[in-house]
Amino acid sequence: MFRKLLALTALATVVAAAAPLQAQSGSSVISVKRGELELTPYAGYIFTGHFANGPFSTSLGSGNGAVYGVQLALPLAPSASLVGGLAYSSSDLQVQALNLVSQKVGTSVAWLYEGDLQLRAPAQKSGITAGAEPFLQIGAGAIHRQLTAGGLSATSTDFAMNGGVGFDYVISQGLALRLLAKDYIGKATFNNDLAQTNTLNNLVLSAGVRLSF
Repeated sequence: MFRKLLALTALATVVAAAAPLQAQSGSSVISVKRGELELTPYAGYIFTGHFANGPFSTSLGSGNGAVYGVQLALPLAPSASLVGGLAYSSSDLQVQALNLVSQKVGTSVAWLYEGDLQLRAPAQKSGITAGAEPFLQIGAGAIHRQLTAGGLSATSTDFAMNGGVGFDYVISQGLALRLLAKDYIGKATFNNDLAQTNTLNNLVLSAGVRLSF
Protein backbone atom coordinates (compact mmCIF):
# COMPACT_ATOMS: atom_id res chain seq x y z
CA MET A 1 0.00 0.00 0.00
CA PHE A 2 2.82 2.39 0.92
CA ARG A 3 4.60 1.66 -2.38
CA LYS A 4 1.42 2.40 -4.40
CA LEU A 5 0.91 5.68 -2.53
CA LEU A 6 4.56 6.67 -3.13
CA ALA A 7 4.28 5.84 -6.84
CA LEU A 8 1.07 7.90 -7.21
CA THR A 9 2.69 10.85 -5.40
CA ALA A 10 5.73 10.74 -7.67
CA LEU A 11 3.55 10.56 -10.79
CA ALA A 12 1.44 13.53 -9.65
CA THR A 13 4.62 15.54 -9.01
CA VAL A 14 5.95 14.83 -12.51
CA VAL A 15 2.63 15.75 -14.12
CA ALA A 16 2.39 18.99 -12.13
CA ALA A 17 5.93 19.99 -13.10
CA ALA A 18 5.41 19.16 -16.76
CA ALA A 19 2.11 21.07 -17.16
CA PRO A 20 3.58 24.64 -16.97
CA LEU A 21 6.37 23.65 -19.36
CA GLN A 22 3.88 22.25 -21.83
CA ALA A 23 1.70 25.37 -21.58
CA GLN A 24 4.74 27.62 -21.99
CA SER A 25 5.94 25.63 -25.00
CA GLY A 26 2.50 25.70 -26.58
CA SER A 27 2.11 29.44 -26.09
CA SER A 28 5.48 30.13 -27.73
CA VAL A 29 4.46 28.12 -30.79
CA ILE A 30 1.11 29.79 -31.40
CA SER A 31 2.21 33.35 -30.47
CA VAL A 32 2.26 35.58 -33.56
CA LYS A 33 3.15 39.28 -33.49
CA ARG A 34 1.71 41.30 -36.39
CA GLY A 35 3.74 44.41 -35.71
CA GLU A 36 2.93 47.84 -34.32
CA LEU A 37 0.87 50.85 -35.33
CA GLU A 38 3.19 53.60 -36.58
CA LEU A 39 2.71 57.37 -36.81
CA THR A 40 5.44 59.33 -38.62
CA PRO A 41 5.36 63.13 -38.94
CA TYR A 42 8.08 64.45 -41.23
CA ALA A 43 9.49 67.49 -43.02
CA GLY A 44 11.67 67.74 -46.08
CA TYR A 45 12.26 69.24 -49.50
CA ILE A 46 10.51 68.51 -52.80
CA PHE A 47 12.20 68.75 -56.19
CA THR A 48 9.80 69.09 -59.10
CA GLY A 49 9.82 70.34 -62.67
CA HIS A 50 7.83 72.31 -65.21
CA PHE A 51 4.51 70.61 -65.84
CA ALA A 52 3.34 72.46 -68.96
CA ASN A 53 5.01 73.59 -72.18
CA GLY A 54 3.76 76.67 -74.02
CA PRO A 55 4.53 78.46 -77.27
CA PHE A 56 7.94 79.97 -78.09
CA SER A 57 9.82 77.45 -75.90
CA THR A 58 8.16 78.63 -72.71
CA SER A 59 7.25 76.38 -69.79
CA LEU A 60 5.26 76.68 -66.57
CA GLY A 61 5.97 74.89 -63.34
CA SER A 62 6.53 74.90 -59.61
CA GLY A 63 9.81 75.75 -57.96
CA ASN A 64 11.42 73.47 -55.41
CA GLY A 65 10.27 73.99 -51.85
CA ALA A 66 9.62 72.66 -48.38
CA VAL A 67 7.17 69.81 -47.78
CA TYR A 68 5.45 68.72 -44.56
CA GLY A 69 3.56 65.48 -44.07
CA VAL A 70 2.50 62.56 -41.94
CA GLN A 71 2.20 58.81 -42.49
CA LEU A 72 0.12 56.23 -40.63
CA ALA A 73 1.10 52.55 -40.94
CA LEU A 74 -1.23 49.67 -40.04
CA PRO A 75 0.56 46.34 -39.47
CA LEU A 76 -0.23 43.31 -41.63
CA ALA A 77 2.71 41.18 -40.47
CA PRO A 78 5.93 41.77 -38.51
CA SER A 79 7.65 43.10 -41.65
CA ALA A 80 4.72 44.41 -43.73
CA SER A 81 2.30 47.31 -43.27
CA LEU A 82 -0.32 49.32 -45.12
CA VAL A 83 0.60 53.02 -45.19
CA GLY A 84 -1.60 56.06 -45.71
CA GLY A 85 -0.04 59.47 -46.08
CA LEU A 86 -0.78 63.16 -46.58
CA ALA A 87 1.72 65.94 -47.39
CA TYR A 88 1.60 69.67 -48.16
CA SER A 89 3.96 71.89 -50.12
CA SER A 90 3.89 75.53 -51.21
CA SER A 91 6.35 77.11 -53.65
CA ASP A 92 6.72 79.73 -56.38
CA LEU A 93 4.90 79.39 -59.69
CA GLN A 94 7.53 80.01 -62.34
CA VAL A 95 7.64 80.69 -66.08
CA GLN A 96 10.78 79.81 -67.99
CA ALA A 97 11.58 81.10 -71.49
CA LEU A 98 14.06 79.51 -73.89
CA ASN A 99 15.28 77.23 -71.09
CA LEU A 100 16.95 80.21 -69.45
CA VAL A 101 16.12 82.18 -66.31
CA SER A 102 12.84 81.39 -64.51
CA GLN A 103 10.57 84.21 -63.44
CA LYS A 104 8.14 84.05 -60.50
CA VAL A 105 4.57 84.78 -61.59
CA GLY A 106 2.53 83.43 -58.67
CA THR A 107 2.23 80.64 -56.13
CA SER A 108 1.79 76.89 -56.39
CA VAL A 109 0.26 74.73 -53.66
CA ALA A 110 0.32 70.92 -53.77
CA TRP A 111 -1.33 68.23 -51.65
CA LEU A 112 0.07 64.71 -51.94
CA TYR A 113 -2.12 61.71 -51.06
CA GLU A 114 -0.74 58.19 -50.93
CA GLY A 115 -1.62 54.60 -50.09
CA ASP A 116 1.34 52.21 -49.99
CA LEU A 117 2.62 48.79 -49.08
CA GLN A 118 5.62 49.02 -46.75
CA LEU A 119 8.13 46.18 -46.42
CA ARG A 120 10.93 46.35 -43.88
CA ALA A 121 13.97 44.30 -42.90
CA PRO A 122 14.10 44.50 -39.08
CA ALA A 123 17.42 44.46 -37.23
CA GLN A 124 17.39 42.23 -34.18
CA LYS A 125 19.75 42.53 -31.22
CA SER A 126 19.41 40.78 -27.86
CA GLY A 127 15.81 39.88 -28.57
CA ILE A 128 14.65 43.47 -29.18
CA THR A 129 14.59 45.62 -32.29
CA ALA A 130 17.64 47.89 -32.44
CA GLY A 131 19.84 49.68 -34.94
CA ALA A 132 19.02 50.59 -38.54
CA GLU A 133 15.97 49.09 -40.25
CA PRO A 134 15.86 49.60 -44.05
CA PHE A 135 12.43 49.63 -45.68
CA LEU A 136 10.68 50.01 -49.02
CA GLN A 137 7.40 51.78 -49.86
CA ILE A 138 5.50 51.42 -53.11
CA GLY A 139 1.96 52.43 -54.01
CA ALA A 140 -0.27 55.02 -55.63
CA GLY A 141 -2.32 58.08 -54.82
CA ALA A 142 -3.01 61.55 -56.16
CA ILE A 143 -1.56 65.05 -56.33
CA HIS A 144 -3.88 68.05 -56.01
CA ARG A 145 -2.44 71.34 -57.25
CA GLN A 146 -3.70 74.91 -57.00
CA LEU A 147 -2.04 77.66 -59.00
CA THR A 148 -2.57 81.37 -58.38
CA ALA A 149 -1.25 84.15 -60.63
CA GLY A 150 -2.45 87.68 -61.28
CA GLY A 151 -5.76 87.18 -59.49
CA LEU A 152 -6.50 84.01 -61.49
CA SER A 153 -6.37 80.43 -60.23
CA ALA A 154 -6.44 76.92 -61.63
CA THR A 155 -6.63 73.50 -59.98
CA SER A 156 -5.95 69.92 -60.96
CA THR A 157 -6.14 66.54 -59.27
CA ASP A 158 -4.18 63.75 -60.94
CA PHE A 159 -3.31 60.12 -60.32
CA ALA A 160 0.30 59.48 -59.24
CA MET A 161 2.43 56.40 -58.69
CA ASN A 162 5.04 56.52 -55.96
CA GLY A 163 7.96 54.53 -54.63
CA GLY A 164 10.67 55.14 -52.08
CA VAL A 165 13.43 53.69 -49.94
CA GLY A 166 14.62 54.69 -46.50
CA PHE A 167 15.66 53.49 -43.10
CA ASP A 168 14.64 53.91 -39.48
CA TYR A 169 17.25 54.24 -36.76
CA VAL A 170 15.71 52.91 -33.57
CA ILE A 171 16.50 55.01 -30.51
CA SER A 172 14.31 53.29 -27.94
CA GLN A 173 11.16 51.22 -27.66
CA GLY A 174 8.54 52.98 -29.77
CA LEU A 175 10.82 55.76 -31.05
CA ALA A 176 12.95 55.94 -34.20
CA LEU A 177 14.42 58.53 -36.56
CA ARG A 178 13.39 58.12 -40.21
CA LEU A 179 15.11 59.17 -43.44
CA LEU A 180 13.20 58.64 -46.69
CA ALA A 181 13.71 59.37 -50.39
CA LYS A 182 10.49 59.05 -52.41
CA ASP A 183 9.37 59.87 -55.93
CA TYR A 184 5.77 60.75 -56.89
CA ILE A 185 5.27 60.30 -60.65
CA GLY A 186 2.28 61.76 -62.47
CA LYS A 187 0.92 64.50 -64.69
CA ALA A 188 -0.65 67.90 -63.98
CA THR A 189 -3.71 68.50 -66.14
CA PHE A 190 -5.34 71.93 -66.02
CA ASN A 191 -7.52 71.55 -69.15
CA ASN A 192 -5.52 74.21 -70.91
CA ASP A 193 -5.55 73.75 -74.67
CA LEU A 194 -2.48 75.98 -75.03
CA ALA A 195 -0.26 73.78 -72.87
CA GLN A 196 1.20 70.32 -73.32
CA THR A 197 1.17 68.37 -70.07
CA ASN A 198 4.40 66.68 -68.97
CA THR A 199 4.88 63.62 -66.79
CA LEU A 200 6.63 64.83 -63.65
CA ASN A 201 9.00 63.31 -61.15
CA ASN A 202 8.36 64.90 -57.76
CA LEU A 203 11.27 63.78 -55.60
CA VAL A 204 10.86 64.23 -51.84
CA LEU A 205 13.78 63.94 -49.42
CA SER A 206 12.54 63.95 -45.83
CA ALA A 207 13.42 63.31 -42.21
CA GLY A 208 10.92 62.41 -39.53
CA VAL A 209 10.18 60.69 -36.25
CA ARG A 210 8.51 57.27 -36.20
CA LEU A 211 6.29 56.65 -33.16
CA SER A 212 5.22 53.04 -32.59
CA PHE A 213 2.29 51.99 -30.41
